[in-house]
Amino acid sequence: MKKTLSLLSALMLALTINAQVFIDESFDETGLPSGWSYAGEGNNSIIVSSSNHAGGEPNEVAVVSSNQGYPDFNGYARVVSPAYDLTGVGDFLVSFKYAMELYEAFNMFEMGIAASADDGSTWFPLWRTLFDMYINGEVNETVSLPEDWDKSNVKFCVYVWGNSQHLWHACFDDICVSVQKDNDVAVTNINTADIIGIGENKVSFSVSNNGSNVVTDLTAKYQFEGYEEVSQNFSTNIDPFTSTDLTFDVPTDIQSLNDLTLTVNVTAVNNTTDDNESDNTFDKELSIAMGTAQRIPMIEHFSSSSCHPCVSVNASMKALTNDNPGKYTYVKYSTSWPSPVDTHYTPECDAKAQYYGVSGVPVIMLDGTDRGTPVSQTTLDDRYNTPAITDVRGAFNIDGNILHVTADFMSFANMSDVKAFVTVNEKVIEKNGANGESEFRHILLTMLGGVSGTDIELEAGEYQRLEFTHDMSTTKMQDINDLEVALWLQNLTTKEVFNSHFAYEYTDHCYPVQNLNLNIEDGNLSITFEAPEQGAPIGYNVYKNGILIAENTTELSHNITADDMNIISVVALYEDEMTSVPVVELDGAGIGVVETTTAENTFNIYPNPAKDFVKVSTDNGQQTTVKIYNTLGMLVETRLATSATNEIEINVSEYNPGIYFINISNEEYNVTKKIVVE
Repeated sequence: MKKTLSLLSALMLALTINAQVFIDESFDETGLPSGWSYAGEGNNSIIVSSSNHAGGEPNEVAVVSSNQGYPDFNGYARVVSPAYDLTGVGDFLVSFKYAMELYEAFNMFEMGIAASADDGSTWFPLWRTLFDMYINGEVNETVSLPEDWDKSNVKFCVYVWGNSQHLWHACFDDICVSVQKDNDVAVTNINTADIIGIGENKVSFSVSNNGSNVVTDLTAKYQFEGYEEVSQNFSTNIDPFTSTDLTFDVPTDIQSLNDLTLTVNVTAVNNTTDDNESDNTFDKELSIAMGTAQRIPMIEHFSSSSCHPCVSVNASMKALTNDNPGKYTYVKYSTSWPSPVDTHYTPECDAKAQYYGVSGVPVIMLDGTDRGTPVSQTTLDDRYNTPAITDVRGAFNIDGNILHVTADFMSFANMSDVKAFVTVNEKVIEKNGANGESEFRHILLTMLGGVSGTDIELEAGEYQRLEFTHDMSTTKMQDINDLEVALWLQNLTTKEVFNSHFAYEYTDHCYPVQNLNLNIEDGNLSITFEAPEQGAPIGYNVYKNGILIAENTTELSHNITADDMNIISVVALYEDEMTSVPVVELDGAGIGVVETTTAENTFNIYPNPAKDFVKVSTDNGQQTTVKIYNTLGMLVETRLATSATNEIEINVSEYNPGIYFINISNEEYNVTKKIVVE
């Protein structure tokens, strides 16, 4: 979630000397925010791009050239803010993120930020620098305007100057103009995933030190809506203009499938009150999944055998992966640049580079985000220890030169706009690279299902199976006995990778159990399932609400005490520590209400199962609220039975077939019952 200060809010802040923030713009929308404009000779070569080269979240402002189909210019290209009243303001802070790239060395390109008091006729530079080839980073500068200026109508701009024929792109994001305080910490993000699972969940967040003092101590608190507030003191060392990520030690045990709001708030900085409390709080809307799985981070590495800077990165990544077996999935894309072209280049590699906006090597994407090159142990650990809401398992085998891949992709939550990716890599390629290397790892040979992946729709608790066959003699493979298959799930729009896994090698698929069924009677939960349709499991792990209740059991039925919510998942176990994806089923409301039986005779629900309609009747003459929830705890419909009617008819003909829960409540009782829609 990005916080973009609206023009109206910024203008209201600027009306007083006590204003803290004048501009806080992250270009979230597809076009310019209200009041912003383009100016200069290059005004027709500026766009709002969906890229994030500058290092912020998409979108960003980009100056592009004729090399990308936009008009050439020789001079300035400016992105201009609305006007603000800075009367009485002395020193203030300007900051923005940037990324500049040229086609060739040309040391007369300039980038900077400037101010104007005459509606853009003349500009006063506040900060500027020359660059050639490629630079990126973040500017944080304390500046001031000329004392003789009328500061009642000040505009700001970020700009580039030069001949655009030399330019590939110049990108800007997260432009901020503010008055700097002594102690000023902003909560800039909640890093907890948008969808979390039932059970214990830790909260992590990002803060930025916008003040002039080093932050050595801060106190923060968080709260999931409807749950107990958690507060913690953090010992830190955050220099001015820098950011850090923090994680609360105490988790919260989420025991409802209701969507909820997570709030993080900084309450003290350096053992005193924050000088600017307007940016101390951050909210995030979360959905709750039926469970979580172990995350295996996905590494996508752009490299080339002709890239000399790639040598040290390859060595670092080899050491990292050697130290972390089983904690990563990997594919390396051999790009067509720099010259000479890598002998293992395929068009898919450049297509993936274009998708991620990669224009130079080496670059490494970790779970769809550029997390630094090379990836550090800390970064890998952070991702590995972040639970996932999807799981992936697969296996491949070889028949002559024909590769057979079977893969299961499952989710603990309803998911759309998801792509399943399958790549076939060679673990080690031996050749003489133009960069002096002779050994190259995890090299892409082909992408099964295409460079854009395979469309896949996932229902909560269910899995989908994909199967592929490929003639490996059509690839640049060296050794058919040295293959690996990478599997991952990704949102193609946001680029978020949900989870990944290497397929099990040269073996049969690990099939999951069949026909998991739950039944509650007299407070007892009966669990039954059947063996997989193929394969020979050595046992099964059975989980209830994320807690292991039967380990490596061979029993296909279990009886346990039922709770208000019972999420059961079963994993089939195979030889050599191989496992299937979990199969998941839910029985129980899970909607945050306590089911009672004291009032069961005061109402009637019929027919059940239902196809076209359900009728709910009561006999106590009170106004009664009827709510219908799906199995994920999402409210589907609310109806009201008055004392005059005592009966309502609910049209369920457009409901998806499956299990639903009807909650009936008034002053006397609160009852939840299960219905089945056919």
